[in-house]
Parts: sequence; C-alpha cells; structure tokens
Amino acid sequence: MNHQRQTRKENQMNRIYWTGICGKTRNQAISEISAIINRHGSITDFNMFSDLSLSLLIEIEERKIGALYEEMREYLNVYDFTLVSSNSVKERTILFSINFSQGTGDFLIEVPSVPG
Repeated sequence: MNHQRQTRKENQMNRIYWTGICGKTRNQAISEISAIINRHGSITDFNMFSDLSLSLLIEIEERKIGALYEEMREYLNVYDFTLVSSNSVKERTILFSINFSQGTGDFLIEVPSVPG
C-alpha cells in the first residue's frame, strides 16, 4: 500500500502542466502542433472539446522539454511554465491544454461523402 502511494506521488511529480492559446482554428492548427510535438516527444492521449479546446498528454525526455517549449511558443502563446535546464533522459509527462480563440463551439468532423 505504501509503495502504491509513493509510485502515485512520483508520477504526479513527473507531470508538467501547460496552458496555451492559439489564434488559429483547431482544424488549422492541429497538424502543426502535432508536428512540433513529434519532433521532441510523443502524444500519448488527446481529448477535443468542441472546436474551442484540445487537451494533450505528451511523453517527453526531460532534456527535450526546453526545446519543445521554445518551438511551441513560436506557434502559440504558452503560459505558466518556468524553463528548467536539464540533461536528464528521465521521462516526463506534459498535460497541455490549448484553447482556440477562433473557435465557435461547434464540433464538426468533416466526413467525405462515400458513394453508395
């Protein structure tokens, strides 16, 4: 039981929380945001909340967090993060919530028409 609490606490300590605002629509931005993340780490989970926001779970080596943060800041506004320099290959988890200022609240998924 004590080991489970310690493991849970260690997992929470490995988490970093980012919040961002993007000036493009979700459909316009999602491929660029994914490409930026994939250059440094990987997306392990995501949730879309209409076209207003997107929540990402990112796994990344600690030494790559700074580069991801800097590149992400060039594409959108990222808030509440203190950059820490590290050379560690320890895996970290980033919970990244992105809001889209051009969203309308409609969650539309484009489906191509299929003959038949």
